[in-house]
Amino acid sequence: MSYDVYIGQYDFNYTSNLGPFFRHYIPGVSGEGLKGLDGLEGQEAEPLLLAALDAILDDLEVSGAAGMVERWDSPNGWGTWIGATRMISKLARACTVHPAVIINVFT
Repeated sequence: MSYDVYIGQYDFNYTSNLGPFFRHYIPGVSGEGLKGLDGLEGQEAEPLLLAALDAILDDLEVSGAAGMVERWDSPNGWGTWIGATRMISKLARACTVHPAVIINVFT
């Protein structure tokens, strides 16, 4: 299973194995991680995503890359913290391009 995220001409897909990562760093109002972005406009989601990136960098500074791998990478190899972080970064950028467009998230 995976997350399929759409905003404007951008679409992203990432494994749901990193669901705990997304829920931790993108708690939003609902605590649903990426799914909680569904229905938000880009301008509403962007600050949540930028805050997530700041928190990820803070945790990386504290625990190091090895600590992040140990805590977040999927044991079966389908999903890594760095891949999930890249997706959050790209999605944040897409939100700046489409501030008034609704995000759709499917699982």
